[in-house]
Amino acid sequence: MHFISKCLEELNSSKHTSVALPGLTTGFLMFPKRVAAKNACRAVAQFIDANPDSSLREVRFVLHPEDKETLQVMIYMVLL
Repeated sequence: MHFISKCLEELNSSKHTSVALPGLTTGFLMFPKRVAAKNACRAVAQFIDANPDSSLREVRFVLHPEDKETLQVMIYMVLL
């Protein structure tokens, strides 16, 4: 996801050490959860690979506590 990549780049250039990102597009916009999770995890992984000396040390995805389906999909994608 371009949005996540840009956020990570900006946060790194500002020397931030952590960020919490929302589960984008999976709620109101009803984007497929599996695709959104895969894209989000891929964006973070690509950023880490491209920026091994980044100031960012922690990236969290914030999900609605009642959205068990999105949570399960995110866990699955992170563990791949």
